Amino acid sequence: MNRIIVMLAMVMAVAFGIEAKRIVGYVTSWSNVMPDPKLLTNINYAFGHVNDTFDGVRIDNPDRLKRIVELKKRNRKLEVQLSIGGWGSGRFSEMAARWLISMDLTV
Repeated sequence: MNRIIVMLAMVMAVAFGIEAKRIVGYVTSWSNVMPDPKLLTNINYAFGHVNDTFDGVRIDNPDRLKRIVELKKRNRKLEVQLSIGGWGSGRFSEMAARWLISMDLTV
């Protein structure tokens, strides 16, 4: 079903003269579904969480993230990004606020 939706979007983009720049798939750490890397330009992986000391992130299911990154072997232009946050994750706003203060960018 997802493949049909992506293909339909691509056909419509060509039919209406819209150049498709990015086709993004959102992949979760708790799913076993693997996206087709040839149909995507980008994958957002959920989730990374800001750690308690605000100097790094903890990644949910890092083995799955490694398998997602390995999809780049089938599409060398594929970009994989880490989505930070998630329901109840916390600390992202605090980390961003600390960064703004350290850069003297407070509003």
